[in-house]
Amino acid sequence: MTANGAARVAAGAAMAHNAPVPAGEAARPKAILYVGGMHGHRDRLRGIAEAFNTTFVHHDGGVEDAPQRLDHLLPSVDCVFCPVNCVSHDACLRAKKICQKLNKPFVPLRSTGQTAFRKALQDLVGERSAVHLAPQGPGSEEGDTV
Repeated sequence: MTANGAARVAAGAAMAHNAPVPAGEAARPKAILYVGGMHGHRDRLRGIAEAFNTTFVHHDGGVEDAPQRLDHLLPSVDCVFCPVNCVSHDACLRAKKICQKLNKPFVPLRSTGQTAFRKALQDLVGERSAVHLAPQGPGSEEGDTV
């Protein structure tokens, strides 16, 4: 297994147990897929991902995007985030199974909020400094400060 493959396995195992991943073990994701969530949050979440120099790809979880589209999106991303409170069960399970097959981290989020997403992304890359680059202001959630 390559060093990059080992880092992905370590990141995936740590995220499966909600444990932080040390910065030396996790490769910074170049692209992440966010499955589900609320349409109005998409741009704010994209801004958070961009603060980590990560491309944000979105699949709406089956509202307008067909669940089968996940089969085509997943090979091009490094990690998947899925807010379990706002996504179809089919899309979430499909994404999780494909992540297991492709050995990619699958990160279930408790909510669609920006704070949950930012924290999970920080834990994945093992970095706290990007929180200061994330958009703040009238569009941010209450309690977004870290």
